[in-house]
Amino acid sequence: MKKQEMISSLEVDYSKDLYRITDMLNKSLKSKGVIVGLTLKNEDTAVLTVYET
Repeated sequence: MKKQEMISSLEVDYSKDLYRITDMLNKSLKSKGVIVGLTLKNEDTAVLTVYET
């Protein structure tokens, strides 16, 4: 398995739509070797991370 390299990370205000946005980005960018990760820092803050695969 190839190691993923983090390109960028950003803290944003949490919104339930972030999951839909992340899913759309992953489906669109998979062929380009890019993955977007979404984690919750707390109930009000999410972290979006972009990886190159």
